[in-house]
Amino acid sequence: MDIQPGDRVLEIGCGAGIAAGLVAEKLQTGSLTAIDRSAPMVQKASARNRSSIEDGRAVFLAVPIEKMQSGAKPYDKAFAFNVSLFWGEPSRALRTLSALLKPDGRLYVFHQPPSEAKTRPIAEATRRLLEAQGYAVQETRYQPMKPATVSCVLARPAR
Repeated sequence: MDIQPGDRVLEIGCGAGIAAGLVAEKLQTGSLTAIDRSAPMVQKASARNRSSIEDGRAVFLAVPIEKMQSGAKPYDKAFAFNVSLFWGEPSRALRTLSALLKPDGRLYVFHQPPSEAKTRPIAEATRRLLEAQGYAVQETRYQPMKPATVSCVLARPAR
């Protein structure tokens, strides 16, 4: 994602906060907002990333993406890893996300399925969904890993 020290980053579905910690450590003047629908997961992520919270580099919120409010400072980047953020109401979630990102902001949707055979079909389904909602998909990347290849669909918000 090429996180820059001054980026404002949104993580959707932070879970236990593993990725949040990796992002927050790259920030200096920027910030990370990490959200998850599950309050217990947000508690775990907050405990794991206590120093980033205390330093003012990270905030953890128990809220679904559809309930996020756009603020005065839009995000440079948003990402989700192994999150089915589009299952419920994909059009509403993606409209909300579009409003939260800068006009030139980027969305990274990562997925690592349990089996190799599902990697490309899931990436293609993600691409089709984003395009159907007006996002400009720039590329899909694949990184071989265990137990299966990770895909990343990179897109710009609908405007």
